Amino acid sequence: MLTGGWSPFYLWKLTEHCEDARVLFVGYQAAGTPGRALLEEPGDVASVTVSALMYPEEADRPTEAILEDRRPDADPAAYEGQDNDLYDFYEKSIEVPTAWVKRVGGLSGHAAANTLLQFARDADAPQVHLVHGDPAVGEELAAHLEGNVDAETVQVAEPMETISVSASGVGGDLRAELDAIRAERERLADDLESLDDRIAALEDRIERE
Repeated sequence: MLTGGWSPFYLWKLTEHCEDARVLFVGYQAAGTPGRALLEEPGDVASVTVSALMYPEEADRPTEAILEDRRPDADPAAYEGQDNDLYDFYEKSIEVPTAWVKRVGGLSGHAAANTLLQFARDADAPQVHLVHGDPAVGEELAAHLEGNVDAETVQVAEPMETISVSASGVGGDLRAELDAIRAERERLADDLESLDDRIAALEDRIERE
């Protein structure tokens, strides 16, 4: 999605040094990300802002402003050029020819529907909320899961929706079982201590007699 790692850096350098290149998207690009902006740009050039590794002088934000935040007492002259310790992630506006951009379908870095179905079955959770992916694809997956898992709720979460996860929800049965086992262990420990006391008392009587 061009929101982290080295991919924004590579794209930035392609725009600086290459007259022609290819940018291939093989996975889902969430709304609001540079990747989605590149795919949906109707014109010949897409203007996007990425966060990439660079020195302050290469960033959109003035070096003086960066220094005010990170080194308020520093001498700006000491941070001129690219020999300093402020090499970090900064925002950079770039222009990408849309002719470079291609979407490749059929590939994904994530599990397929049947693998996700098996995971949902193994988890045996009372709630299943789909929180990442194209909404239309999410609805298809929800329908696929709904008739094949025992969950009370299977739904595609809305953007910014709050999902409550508690002991009475996801994992509630397992937590209840764990609590019961711990209580049983404490009861047995008390019984064992009582038996130890009785054994010690009997041994003491035997020695006296």
